[in-house]
Amino acid sequence: MMKLLTIGRLFGAIGKLLVGIFEWLTADPRRLAIFVLGCIVVRYAFWIAPGLQADITKLEARVQVERQAHVKTILKYREAAATAERDAAQNVIRVRNEQDAISRSVIDDLQTNLGRVRARLAGIVSLRDSRAGTDQGSADTAGVPGSGAAPGRADAVPGDHGLPAAGRVTAKASCPAELVCLTFEEAATATEDALRHAALIDWVSAQTAIETAP
Repeated sequence: MMKLLTIGRLFGAIGKLLVGIFEWLTADPRRLAIFVLGCIVVRYAFWIAPGLQADITKLEARVQVERQAHVKTILKYREAAATAERDAAQNVIRVRNEQDAISRSVIDDLQTNLGRVRARLAGIVSLRDSRAGTDQGSADTAGVPGSGAAPGRADAVPGDHGLPAAGRVTAKASCPAELVCLTFEEAATATEDALRHAALIDWVSAQTAIETAP
């Protein structure tokens, strides 16, 4: 019972205090305005500001994550661009090396074949000149007649490499109308031209077969 009376007196005192404060505040509007402003400041300082600070912290963390992701994207792009540029440069070198190797190979083969043809021609011309003294009628023919052979025919020399055998080249003077007859020099020139054309075709075919993509 005594505790209830004590509590009642306490609440009564608090009520009187609150009433006194209210009367004091309302007695002067300026006091009331200051009290309301103080309440607003206290509420902002203890409730609103901490919430705003937490939101700002979260936003800053999110911005930092996005910034790092953006930086990583830029670095990856630069790395990919550098790799692509390096691969492209290496591919250019590879293609150029393959082109040079093809050109050297084709030129070497052509020079070898031309050398064989010219050696073949030199052998035939030498044989023709050696027989010129015994058979003046065949001095300017496209073939060297052998002993006892029909006019306009000569013994074949192996390894012609594109040149007609000597026995199959007919002198222009006795060339049948349905055939195209050449002298040794004309046959050699035609053969060299054919070899050059074939080498050019081989070169173009090999060059176009090179893979140019990295």
